[in-house]
Amino acid sequence: MTQTPDPVDTFSMLRPRPGDPPQLRVLRLAVIAMGLALVLGTALVISRIIYLSTQLLPVATPVPAAAPPIETVPAAPAQSVVGEARLSLPPGAKVRSQAISGHLLSVHYEAPGGDGIAIMDLSTGRQLSLVRLEPATK
Repeated sequence: MTQTPDPVDTFSMLRPRPGDPPQLRVLRLAVIAMGLALVLGTALVISRIIYLSTQLLPVATPVPAAAPPIETVPAAPAQSVVGEARLSLPPGAKVRSQAISGHLLSVHYEAPGGDGIAIMDLSTGRQLSLVRLEPATK
C-alpha cells in the first residue's frame, strides 16, 4: 500500500519516510539543488539582459584641441599624363571594360580572334602588354 501525499502539505514528498533507502534521500537533495540552480541561473540571465538593455551606449569623447599632429608620409610626385595616346587593339575588338590604377590603364576587350586585356602606362602613353585570354586545355 502506497502513501498518498497530504494535499495540505505540498512538500511532504521531500520528507524522509521510514523504510526509504539512503540513496533516495541523496536523490531528493540532488533534485532540489538542480532545481534551485535552474531557477537562480534563469533569474541571473534575465537580470543581466535587463541590466544591459537599460545601460546607455558609451559616447565617443572628442579629441582634445591640443592633440599632436599626425605624421604623414609625403606623397610621391604626381606623374604627368600624356595628352594623347593610342592603344592598339586587334581588328574588330569591342571594349568590355576598363580600369585605372595609378598611372596604369587596363582595357578588357572582345575580339573575333579571342578576348584579351591591354595594359597601358598613362604617364608615357606606351602600351606595356597585351594579354590574350584563351580557354584552358585539359
